[in-house]
Amino acid sequence: MHRIVVAAPPAVRCPEDLSDLPPCADLVELRLDLLGDGSWDDARLARWIASSPRPVLATVRSRLEGGAFDGTPEEAAALLDAAVRSGAAWIDVEGEVAAHLDPLPATVRVVAAYHGDGASRLPREAGGREVAQWKVARAVANAEACARVRREASAAFAGRDLTVVPYGPLGGLRAAFLHPDALLYGSAGSAVVEGQPTLKALLDDLRAGEVGPEARLFGLLGRPPAASPSPALHNAAFRHLDLDALYVPLPGLDVETALTMPFEGLSVTTPYKERALRLADDADEVACSIGAANTLVRLAGGGWRAVNTDAEAVLDLVPPVVGGEAAIVFGAGGFARAAAFALDRLGYRVRIVARDGARAAALAGHGGWEVEASGTPTRRAGDRVLVNATPLGADGAPPAFLEALTLGELLVLDAPYASTGRETGLVRAARAGRAQRVVTGLDLLASQALGQVRAFTGQTVSARILEVALARPRPLLLVGLRGAGKTSVGRRVARLLGRPFLDLDEEVRRITGRPAAAWIRERGEEAFRTAEADALGRLVGRRGVVVAAGGGVFERAASREVARRHTVTVWLDVAPETAARRVAADTVDRPPLASVPARDPLEEARSTWSRRHGAWRQAARAVVDASAPVEDVAERVAVAWIAHV
Repeated sequence: MHRIVVAAPPAVRCPEDLSDLPPCADLVELRLDLLGDGSWDDARLARWIASSPRPVLATVRSRLEGGAFDGTPEEAAALLDAAVRSGAAWIDVEGEVAAHLDPLPATVRVVAAYHGDGASRLPREAGGREVAQWKVARAVANAEACARVRREASAAFAGRDLTVVPYGPLGGLRAAFLHPDALLYGSAGSAVVEGQPTLKALLDDLRAGEVGPEARLFGLLGRPPAASPSPALHNAAFRHLDLDALYVPLPGLDVETALTMPFEGLSVTTPYKERALRLADDADEVACSIGAANTLVRLAGGGWRAVNTDAEAVLDLVPPVVGGEAAIVFGAGGFARAAAFALDRLGYRVRIVARDGARAAALAGHGGWEVEASGTPTRRAGDRVLVNATPLGADGAPPAFLEALTLGELLVLDAPYASTGRETGLVRAARAGRAQRVVTGLDLLASQALGQVRAFTGQTVSARILEVALARPRPLLLVGLRGAGKTSVGRRVARLLGRPFLDLDEEVRRITGRPAAAWIRERGEEAFRTAEADALGRLVGRRGVVVAAGGGVFERAASREVARRHTVTVWLDVAPETAARRVAADTVDRPPLASVPARDPLEEARSTWSRRHGAWRQAARAVVDASAPVEDVAERVAVAWIAHV
């Protein structure tokens, strides 16, 4: 079996709820225990299954295993039998239910599943059919549970045909437990169970399929970490550094519990920064001076070291004082401490403003700074910097304090960022009010993440990598002749920018279960182009990926239109003579071209170039000479892609 991507939508109330699903999904999990109002018959169920854009995996989850079904195993089996009659391609069967199923058609595949912390009860067959995949779903909220799922995942990688699906605070770890033949479950919207990442996050941000169960683990603590771009930033850095490492959000996990778990490093955000410093065994000078830490790094001999890269980020983003200028810090939490400390070091006269007067006074006393008693920022002569260290404005609404504050000529540093990616209320007001410069929460996040990457790995990465991770650009699609270097250049571009790399022929293989060359030999080129078009449609729904396309992907007008609308296409232009020489020298089993009669590589390259170069040129946002060394070509392609972000 090849890897299968399963979209798990929230409770479905009508057939239309199944229509808006990630295009990368292979199956849609339809939870019959959560379906509609519970009153449905075979005909109604058939309409729902028929409305799904992908084949349906029907599931009935009992209350014993965390679902909503109160009936007997016989009744659960009857629901699954109805789903099969109505067109379900797969069924998910709990142990007690398997024995009560009717004989299943040969076209239906079976997942045997167990949810919970007890002993697994996984049948080998159901309805007269051999089980295609076993699945164990575990709640993971402590060190013991984490160790258990890592052992199970390691056993699966060693040959046991098992999908391990953690959920709860460490649900993101499922990205590291993805055997090449496993099922990948992700939410298609809001999570069905606690800690269930979205499919898009798993594939594009959490390195699903890129790392294994022994990966080095890093995490994000705070409220709410699930919406944070930090996993995308750090995992992009790990890709670039070629590390078997994974960074995941840890929703609902407290600092004390996280310190007992097998993490090598932790990012710490509100409300845990001051507590993190108190719990650490060692701390750098900056964290001690500030009284708060945003980073915890496990020491080689055990214990934890506290670091503060928030202050480092402010030092990088704000220029030093020119002539006695002042800075306003609005807020009194962990980031406000770091900002005040950094601004003081840069030479600014710091003024603390906070709605909680006692906390403002405590922070001001910590550094010998002034307190503005009103609790609302006001403008004075000499003010040059305003730091918003509160969550105000993250919802897009202008903060109320703007009524008494002009922003012209100020450097405005706004710590929050809007969860939807839109501008915060303060950033929008600062741009409209002619602020001298605006530093957004995402600018700040990327800068402090660079410091955390150094603390976690001892290595430095380029800010360009994090900028691309935040921008989440349209996919990069590389086209050109066989031998133009689409795969080798694509892999290098992906490594340069910390992005996932995908080969369109490999995606066809994953979907069909057959290599492209074998698929063409067995089914013909037309069938392959159909599978290739389907694969392209799946991949362009992802953001920030690098895709090496087959040379014939533009044979169909529909594929050319998909590429034009949804990708940044770059043509790797190379002379047919060079391409033929490269093809003759390699050992790749390349798909035969039924449309090109068998001939020597040079004639084939010339014929293909003549037929396709017009389509490549028309679709390409950039044309790059691919005869240069791979390193040079990759850098030019990376620059061309970034230019279209």
